Amino acid sequence: MIKVNKNLFLFSGLFISFTGILLAIFQKFLPFFPHAIYYCQSFINSSMIQMPLYLNFVPFLLLFGFVSVLGLKLVIFYFRSQSLKSKLKSKIIVENQKEKTVIIKSTAKFAFCLGIIKPKIYISSNLILKLSKKELRTVVEHERYHLERGDTLINLIVFIVGSLSFAFPLINDLIKNYKVRREIEADNFAVAKIGDSRFLVSALKKILVVPAVVPSSVASIMDHDTLEERIYALLSKQRERKKVKLLNLFISIASIGIVALIVLVPIHVSEAHYDNHDFVMICATSKLYSEMPSSYTPSRQFWSLDK
Repeated sequence: MIKVNKNLFLFSGLFISFTGILLAIFQKFLPFFPHAIYYCQSFINSSMIQMPLYLNFVPFLLLFGFVSVLGLKLVIFYFRSQSLKSKLKSKIIVENQKEKTVIIKSTAKFAFCLGIIKPKIYISSNLILKLSKKELRTVVEHERYHLERGDTLINLIVFIVGSLSFAFPLINDLIKNYKVRREIEADNFAVAKIGDSRFLVSALKKILVVPAVVPSSVASIMDHDTLEERIYALLSKQRERKKVKLLNLFISIASIGIVALIVLVPIHVSEAHYDNHDFVMICATSKLYSEMPSSYTPSRQFWSLDK
């Protein structure tokens, strides 16, 4: 049974927040899409200024490009996971349904947790031969921690959040810190089960002699990016670790300010027909009539995009 932890709610909340921001921006720009756009004098201190028509499409092109890249990444993520599952399935030696553990015939040395709906622990036959019984049990307990807490599902959500947060590098710093903390917690869980950290240290030495490529879709003891911090933790050495980069913090704050400006600043819009042309009038106030030509025909009631 999966033990849902706070990280699932944290990253799910970030995903919902980013999705909400994108929808809010899309909703705000949507009325401008099919029309010529003019700014009234109260919005820009000048007479009628037309925005080039092709610029109307820029926000939508950016949004479309962003969604397309995210969709492509998700498709690649999915097919890589399915491809890995297929390769593993063809090399199964033993599968313990009760323990959700699978032994794979392979000359490589690996152990990881894979699967979102029905996650399982996969261990290579060569790794089993290289490890002692206590070392092997320590590795299995480490992966069981990931299995029971649904870390493979969180991996998927973290992947999506990381793809959405290109303008917020602070989020990527938080993701890196989360991965380090998660692996340290899994190590501590395994050590507590076995009662001695030496078996985990010796197992890590044997596993990591030859670097292995760990797919982003798996939760694994073989995560090289977290290794240094985990060794310090296992040796009980205090180490100051910079949680976030100041530059990333400043960029993220600036991005939040820009997004808040786009979403929260009220813009009043009216569709009108003038001189055989449809256009959109944008003002900072709702008093649009005084700013428009004297002979125009409104094609829609005035409305606003106040947030």
